[in-house]
Amino acid sequence: MTTKSLVIRPVQVTDARAYLCFLNQVVQETPFLPIAAENLAMSEAFCELTLRAVLDSSTDALWVAVDGAKIVGAARLVSEPEPGLQHIGEISVAVLKAYWRQKIGTQLLDALLQAISASGQPRRIVLTVQARNQGAIQLYQQFGFQIEAKLEASYYDPAVGMLPVLQMVRLINIE
Repeated sequence: MTTKSLVIRPVQVTDARAYLCFLNQVVQETPFLPIAAENLAMSEAFCELTLRAVLDSSTDALWVAVDGAKIVGAARLVSEPEPGLQHIGEISVAVLKAYWRQKIGTQLLDALLQAISASGQPRRIVLTVQARNQGAIQLYQQFGFQIEAKLEASYYDPAVGMLPVLQMVRLINIE
């Protein structure tokens, strides 16, 4: 599906319903994105509270790709709250299958990384990706992420069994 009205922007509290629909759809479409069951079962009101907390945070972020009123992609940053670890943030990126191969993940990741760079925090960006997800690995490498470790038998897919994942890292604002 191609779109001419795609907008990449920070999430808004009013996106709660659309974000829940996105999460429920994307988890059905891809074996690459494990989402906790409680996140799929959250109410719209709880999702609004969660989005408000992200917006109020100086170290967490959530950017969305919106086609009309539908969220078709998201890039999330979750930072460590503990002193001594606050310089570490973990990112995730997901796009609905009908919108794959249209550079939406690239646009989302670019927007998120620009926001991180402008804010100065976090400085160590980490992510975990299944070793079989070559498209995502290439995307992350284009943005300067490097493979830090391969973790064997770290993800279980009922269709194929235990799978390795890669831990990737990028340092930002380190002088």
